[in-house]
Amino acid sequence: MDASATDENEATKKQDLEKRLDECSCKIDDLGALPTIDRMYFAWPQHRLTKELEKVKKQLKQVANINPKVQDEYNVKLRMLADADKRLDELQRVKSSIQTLLNNLEIQRNDTVRRTFESVNNNFGQIFQRFVPGGKGNLILNSRNMEGQKNESDTMDRYVGLGIEVSFVGSKAKMSEMNQLSGGQKTVVAVALIFAIQQFKPAPFYLFDEIDQALDERYRVSLADQIHEMSRSSQFITTTFRKELLAHAAKLYGVWCRNKVSYISEVPKNQAYDFITDAEVHE
Repeated sequence: MDASATDENEATKKQDLEKRLDECSCKIDDLGALPTIDRMYFAWPQHRLTKELEKVKKQLKQVANINPKVQDEYNVKLRMLADADKRLDELQRVKSSIQTLLNNLEIQRNDTVRRTFESVNNNFGQIFQRFVPGGKGNLILNSRNMEGQKNESDTMDRYVGLGIEVSFVGSKAKMSEMNQLSGGQKTVVAVALIFAIQQFKPAPFYLFDEIDQALDERYRVSLADQIHEMSRSSQFITTTFRKELLAHAAKLYGVWCRNKVSYISEVPKNQAYDFITDAEVHE
């Protein structure tokens, strides 16, 4: 074999080795940065290193069948987790805003309930005294026992209803509850409460059917005066068989029944009084 052939073989081997070196370098790059070798292994004897190597090989065999796509799936899950964390942060901010809004609405609700109650209670006391001069009437917010109140809403949520206490025999007399009153007295209280509520938030018109039926004469006079006062801003339509409500009426209508057919027409005040008087006589 001449020298030229030998040189050619050496060149070929060199190229093969360089190619393998490049391939190994690429594989090393794919693995990423290798961990720093722990220098404690330099002091180990060969038999101990061999034993440790066998141990590592066994551990590698246990994970040899892992799906190669696991890393990709893991990365996908990481991105999903990051997105979920971001969404959670957004929801936390939204929750905080909503909670602030709810707290503000709760404060407004409590304030509205208090102002409404105080106004209606004040109206009720004044109107009741018009019906019962020297008397006294109060509205009461009934509540359940709630210990350990933590915030403003707890205080308002404890109210479960409305109670009424009145005195017909003087403002300093013992107050009576509704179940202690007569039928006529209950009617006075009910009418005073209706007017107290409507005075707080008036309606354009009211329709009363014999609202004075159970009232004594003095209360009917007070009722007529109260309706007359409120009729400046609202219209009142009432039916009655009592003369007191006729005094301030702007229009009077009579209703007759003939042959099982009802008829209605406007009547003058004197005719209305005559009709009411006849009805009272025949009671």
